[in-house]
Amino acid sequence: MLNMLFISDSPKAVYLKSYLQPKLKVITDVVTDFDQGLKDVFEKRPNTVFIQEKIGGVTGESVASHIQMLLGGGAPKFILMHEGNDKVGPVKGLFEHLVDLNQPNEQLAEEIQKNLKELLGSQWYKIYIPLVSTEDSGTLPEAAPPLISDDSDAQLDELLKDAGPLQAAVIKAASPPQEPPEKTFVQNSAEECADLMPKPVAQPAASPKPPVSVIPQTTPKPQTSPTSPTSLTGLKPQAQPSPVSASASAPVAPAGFRINHDTSHEEEPIPDELLLAFEQNYRPPSIFLKQSTILIVVALLVCGCAGWYAVRQNPKLIASLKAGSKPAEGQRDVAVPPVKAAPAGAVTPPRLQTPAVVAPAPAPVEKPSPKAQLPKFIPQGGHDASYAAGHPGWERYVGPQAEFRVFSKNGELTALQVLVVKGSMLSESFIREVTGEFVGSPEYTISSREKKNGILVLSGTIPQKGDIRIYQKNGKVRAFVVSRN
Repeated sequence: MLNMLFISDSPKAVYLKSYLQPKLKVITDVVTDFDQGLKDVFEKRPNTVFIQEKIGGVTGESVASHIQMLLGGGAPKFILMHEGNDKVGPVKGLFEHLVDLNQPNEQLAEEIQKNLKELLGSQWYKIYIPLVSTEDSGTLPEAAPPLISDDSDAQLDELLKDAGPLQAAVIKAASPPQEPPEKTFVQNSAEECADLMPKPVAQPAASPKPPVSVIPQTTPKPQTSPTSPTSLTGLKPQAQPSPVSASASAPVAPAGFRINHDTSHEEEPIPDELLLAFEQNYRPPSIFLKQSTILIVVALLVCGCAGWYAVRQNPKLIASLKAGSKPAEGQRDVAVPPVKAAPAGAVTPPRLQTPAVVAPAPAPVEKPSPKAQLPKFIPQGGHDASYAAGHPGWERYVGPQAEFRVFSKNGELTALQVLVVKGSMLSESFIREVTGEFVGSPEYTISSREKKNGILVLSGTIPQKGDIRIYQKNGKVRAFVVSRN
């Protein structure tokens, strides 16, 4: 069965629900704020959402865009409701149908019904309940004996007692055999939204002839019995629901997204382990040079130890080295006697080669790279000079709204990390502003979602410009990273 959701604080949303409920085979809910509306979207997954233009200073367009970004292809279809604002227009891909709440109730209901018919297409004829004429349904003779016995009344009372005030089993009496009327079932959603919305305004009830109720021999289960709103109101008046706060009755939505800027709770920072993999791609070349120097020194020490061990095994080498390195005073050129040939059969012992000790080459001196020009959104007055000492190549700047970490190479900025400061938030418009100035394009596409340590990591690309990662917790953007191609 299809679901519909009204996110509006206008009293006309309650009227629209009462108007559409008996005409459509759908479950209709009404909530008065965006927080509860987001929870219902993620929990009940409605097919169509009527969203008000603005509630409490927050625009419905931003909430609809956030839902579409998180759910992707599973997002519902949106219809925007406004109160006579001529500047509001359709947004392609988000909502193409607009409804003015300032119209009279009858015209408003007809326009809502028309928009639903265009939006649902062929599904409209599956959920629409056509009006049944009382002439076709036939009438029973006035002198007909009652079809409900005393035993049936007792069973009906017991059934209503077990099922509660909002559930009963009522089956309409059969029409004349030649043309039995089609039974229609309407699912009442009053139980689901009783805790989340005020009681609907009572409408003048129509006065059709009441159907004769027939109780079958086997008592049906209350949870599977269809409910007729007309029959229930005649049997037992509906109790006034007590107001209950949304925070106490509604479970937390999976996304945990909240519109209000509540900063009373303690904000947890993004773990550095999630940013470590990104920083490894932007380490400066000086680390590689240091590692190479260490390997060369270790190799030289190994060669020196091997030579010392060889000299210890043959002590005569030390004397020969001393005699060769200190010639006698007044020594002149002396003819070298010819080397006598060794007798046949004599074995000449091999001469031990002493390995030459090579001095380690001095490490190249790194030239200071030219200073990269910072974007305008980075507060240069909040520069943290101590951060660069422990993170070569990175610079840290702290502003009132966010903390910025930039990585530069050869005088050019190649990467940027933005972390939220406690008491503030990173909006989608701010992310687009930063990406537009840093890489030259504010548009990006999310390609994958992954959850690590309770944090949702959204990975995406900026077409022909670079990559982006967004870190969310409880539905709020806590940090994002942008890299240039």
